[in-house]
Amino acid sequence: MGVIEDLKGLKASSAVSWSVLFLSVIAPGALILYLYEPELVREVDSVKFVILSGAFTAPTMMLLLFTSGVADSVAARQGNVTKGQAGVLQDWYVIHGVNSSCIFYLAIAMAYLWSLSFRQLIYFIAVLTMLGMLFEIFRVVAIYGNPSLFDSLRPKE
Repeated sequence: MGVIEDLKGLKASSAVSWSVLFLSVIAPGALILYLYEPELVREVDSVKFVILSGAFTAPTMMLLLFTSGVADSVAARQGNVTKGQAGVLQDWYVIHGVNSSCIFYLAIAMAYLWSLSFRQLIYFIAVLTMLGMLFEIFRVVAIYGNPSLFDSLRPKE
């Protein structure tokens, strides 16, 4: 079976999950490696390269997912709605994949344009990640304030 046939048999949810994984975890890490250590990109084998790429970006994604879980739990205990009203893990994975992509691609572009050092890039990413966490808290609060908001955004099955 060829690659095209494999892609045709892929369900939409799987395609989205794999795309988010690549675009928000692997690709930004690869760009950071190439920006700061281009010779390492040429020397290291594929498996190590993917692991190194993910090691740069996974902590941001995990922090954002953790923030969603905590905000959802706290809001559910304080409100009249059930836990999970603001989404479930797969919803958060896609939301934070996009959020993480924005954080990293913006940071990488600024690092390239302003010739930032690696330390400055890390600080920039940390600040953007904290802003993303604040945005997530406000998103959960807004959804719990108006529970039909998230339901209207979900595709109908």
